[in-house]
Amino acid sequence: MNLDKTNQVVEASASFCKEMTKKFDKLINDARYFMRTFHNSFETNTANANTLISSLGSALHTEKDKLEEVGTGIQFDNSELNSSISSKIDKLHEDLEMENKIMDQMIVKTENVKVLTVKMEQAEKQINTLLFEKVVMKSCVADVNALLSDIIENRDSLITITIKSI
Repeated sequence: MNLDKTNQVVEASASFCKEMTKKFDKLINDARYFMRTFHNSFETNTANANTLISSLGSALHTEKDKLEEVGTGIQFDNSELNSSISSKIDKLHEDLEMENKIMDQMIVKTENVKVLTVKMEQAEKQINTLLFEKVVMKSCVADVNALLSDIIENRDSLITITIKSI
């Protein structure tokens, strides 16, 4: 009778451990996928931001050079000069609007990175919890195995009688 209960407990424990191991392995795979996706997104966003910043710097440098040319070319007719300056100012306004849009996009992307960082930290906490539970389960299984081995080695008379009765 005790042997049947013991076998049931061992089977239930082994089944539980297998299930927990499957869940843990799935969580680890999900976390790895998340980390790869997060890393790829981060790299892409960083490259895009660097490209945009470089492009903006070149555009602003070009505009600066053009404004210097306008300032040194005072020989132009006053109306042509005013027209040229107005054109340049409009372009600068457009560039400034573009820069503001880029900055807004960068703020949104930064917030997304922060959210992903928090999610990653939560995933790491869950992984650590599952690792701890896995260690506890392994310990439980080892304890049950040791108890069963001890019972079998000592040939408990009750078990012997029960086995002979079966």
